[in-house]
Amino acid sequence: MKGVTMKTLVVYSSLTGNTKKATTWAFEAVIGEKELFSVEEAMKIDTSSYDRIIQGFWVDKGTLDPKSRKFLKQIKGKELIFIGTLGAYPNSKHAIKVMERSKKIAEENNCYLGTCMVQGKMSDVLLKSMDKFPLNLIFRKTEERLERIQVASFHPNEEDKEKIQEFVRNLY
Repeated sequence: MKGVTMKTLVVYSSLTGNTKKATTWAFEAVIGEKELFSVEEAMKIDTSSYDRIIQGFWVDKGTLDPKSRKFLKQIKGKELIFIGTLGAYPNSKHAIKVMERSKKIAEENNCYLGTCMVQGKMSDVLLKSMDKFPLNLIFRKTEERLERIQVASFHPNEEDKEKIQEFVRNLY
């Protein structure tokens, strides 16, 4: 539908504020009629008049967060774009798996257009919970992991904004 005026619903689920910020940047790049809502607000509206939905999500256990998945279960016959935030690097194996899962979720009932992943500061709750796992078996605090957590604390940033907005503009 490139070049055709369409109505876009932009929805975000945000735990730390990262995804709200990233999704707002996507909203700014949308051409045509558009509306921005939190996932909680979007769950209460009629989505039938929208052609395209941009869903901002944060990564939870290797996939879209629970509220985003719940919202997407009610969406059918739309073009879907995802903006995801995660603590890992956006080109990591973990991020690639998340993108594959987002595509699979989208294609169940909709037309998948793509996923843009950016790094985001990890929640304090998650960071504290990492210390509680037995013997650090799941989240070992390796030097690489500690460095990545530090890098993530400065994201999303202006480079991420440019990346997200270019990604969205290329789909319109």
